[in-house]
Amino acid sequence: MSLAVPDDRTLRTTFDAVAATYADVRPPFPPDLIAVLRAMSGAPEGGRVLEVGCGPGNLTELLAGAGFAVTAVELGAHMVAVARERLRRFEAVQIVHSSFEGWPLPAEPFDLVVAANAWHWLDPAVALDQAARALRPDGALAIVGGGDVAGGDTEFFRRAQRCYEAHMPGVEPGEQLRDPATITHGTWGIEQHDAFAAPAVHRWVETHDYTTESYFALIGSFSTHLALDDEHRTALYACLRDLLDGDYGGHVTRATMTELCVARRVDGSGADRQ
Repeated sequence: MSLAVPDDRTLRTTFDAVAATYADVRPPFPPDLIAVLRAMSGAPEGGRVLEVGCGPGNLTELLAGAGFAVTAVELGAHMVAVARERLRRFEAVQIVHSSFEGWPLPAEPFDLVVAANAWHWLDPAVALDQAARALRPDGALAIVGGGDVAGGDTEFFRRAQRCYEAHMPGVEPGEQLRDPATITHGTWGIEQHDAFAAPAVHRWVETHDYTTESYFALIGSFSTHLALDDEHRTALYACLRDLLDGDYGGHVTRATMTELCVARRVDGSGADRQ
């Protein structure tokens, strides 16, 4: 539906406009994400991590707090500024202002390449090649993705679809949230790249509660909503507010699925760092 992860890569820079608030309005990662990531990837204590599209540093902070040395590459200038200020207490964190695809890799390889809610903005063939070159033999690529699923106040989201069909151009009619059990595990095309072994996947389904204002703060950080012109955005938000305040008492529960996909780099695969 209209809350789905977009496939229009031209929207990848929209988040820079909300860099100052993005970290506060997005839901937290699952509490055991880093533990599961470490177990699945085999990343060593104090290992070198390359993070792709760090945004304001939500995941970076967790990685650094777990003792990893993190180099994070981020395209948005305002996001870079926010992340550098937020993470300046960590001596082993470096925030680089660059696209991942165009960033010159350092001589020393990484133990882990990780991207959280950012990989879908990249050209998969180019990104997988770059990740393979960045990793040491038996290093791992970890991709975190996900989005809204059925659960929580599913009926609210079903009814909200009419607001999107009326006020967000390009929305497919009748789109609805799906039961997580019916969603195929995402592997991001990794299984087709000869530099990586077959990926493993772990997923979480969680719910978070929002008031009308905190819900609008959340959707105001979504690329599809940021890309709307003022007229459509105002009309969409008015429609959603009438529904949320009028029929749901100004409270809504949102269900999300977080999925972690991890694949080891195959030693001797021919991945070339040149």
